[in-house]
Amino acid sequence: MLLYAFLETQTISMTTKTTLSEVVATNVRAEMAAQGKSVAALATCLDVKYGAALARKKGSTPFSLTEVEKVARWLGMSEHALLTPRLTAVAA
Repeated sequence: MLLYAFLETQTISMTTKTTLSEVVATNVRAEMAAQGKSVAALATCLDVKYGAALARKKGSTPFSLTEVEKVARWLGMSEHALLTPRLTAVAA
């Protein structure tokens, strides 16, 4: 049986507050993986160097709102989807 948990980070924690920057980075990583997109392609999308794109993907540098718009278009999703924690299935 699967239980659906509202995950804001890669690990379940009821006491940890997740920042919006972490939510965006997590969603970008998940969607890039699902679509097989590379960091080099993200760098091209954002018109930044590879290292800057990698820092955003890892969450060490936050995405600007303009970058959220660009990445949402590039990934074929809404800005809202990037800014919203995902529902993730976890095995019981």
